[in-house]
Amino acid sequence: MSSIINILPFEVISMIIDIIAKQDTRTNTKNTKRKFKSLKACSLTCQALLPLCRAYIFHSIEFHDSSNPTGRSGTPRFIKLINTTPEIAQYIRELRYGMRCDEEFPLLASALDHITKLQSLAIYFKGITGDWRSMDATTRSSLLRVMHLPTVVCLDLKNIARFAMDELIPCINLKRLYLEYFRLVEGDKISSEVEMNPPTKPIHLQKLHLAYCTMLSILAMLEQKWADGRPVLDLQELKEVYLDLPNVAQLEISYAGDVTSAVKILSYTRHLKTMEFTVSTNSVDAVSAVSLISPCLTTLKTLSLVINHNSVDSPSNPYLAGDEWKELEYVLTSPGWSSLHQVDLYIVALRSADIANQMKTLPNTQFPGLSSTFLALLSSEF
Repeated sequence: MSSIINILPFEVISMIIDIIAKQDTRTNTKNTKRKFKSLKACSLTCQALLPLCRAYIFHSIEFHDSSNPTGRSGTPRFIKLINTTPEIAQYIRELRYGMRCDEEFPLLASALDHITKLQSLAIYFKGITGDWRSMDATTRSSLLRVMHLPTVVCLDLKNIARFAMDELIPCINLKRLYLEYFRLVEGDKISSEVEMNPPTKPIHLQKLHLAYCTMLSILAMLEQKWADGRPVLDLQELKEVYLDLPNVAQLEISYAGDVTSAVKILSYTRHLKTMEFTVSTNSVDAVSAVSLISPCLTTLKTLSLVINHNSVDSPSNPYLAGDEWKELEYVLTSPGWSSLHQVDLYIVALRSADIANQMKTLPNTQFPGLSSTFLALLSSEF
């Protein structure tokens, strides 16, 4: 029996596999056991189809140390998969690893060392913030080797404390950076060893996502310069930024440096086009926060303001009925937003018929200027 590779051109076969992969993804997005079921079947029919199918099946891998309901951790299975079939590692483009502070896997480092073409890496401690410096040194070294691959353009770090600035500096090809509950070593600066051998170029980000306790760390990197005056981190090419900030009225008790640091961070941008700004607060504090950052956003075209307000006053929520919303509109329609053409406002609140009814009147009663000038999308999420 002739192989399919001798019957159809390779380009046609590749297109067929691509269609099957897309269909598998659409039909089995939530069932991981059935994900790529058709592709897995195809991979067993012909040796020539195996690499084409593997490119989709192993494109994205997520594993973690925590046990699932069956009592099995994903990390040993990942180690076994890669160490017994190392050629699979060349297909991995996206990797997500959830760590636990109280578990170590000595063979994980050897499995990670097979990965050479990664494009996106996410590392996070499960549940609580973990100490990066206290984890197994061999595993940490292997994770850093993967992180520093020249192919990595996206990095996501979450629930990690005491990360060293020197460990981020080699990621010179990063374009997208996501940080949440992330902190550098306190008072950290570039080591003399790294200063003697600086990278050929700074990190030029195009997309930045910062949430909770991350502003001070990024600001510290922005303020670092090499001996020749070049920046370590350059935001002049930044196009998108997503900031999840604390309640401005409660700065004394929570994340005190985040808002003021965010203002300084945005001052380093030159071509910012899109911003999503989330506050867990009422509209009065939202006005204050937007007022703080507005001078930095003369190039902004799209602003999404997400207000998390999960408390309801009976019989109705005064924050949806008072004049505070008019203050917000005044800020957003004031001079200085010369490029702004779209404002999306999302209010996340507890489910309430009163709030739902009040929400319907907001465009006409509280935002007549925004509705007419920016065709603003006012949306409620319950």
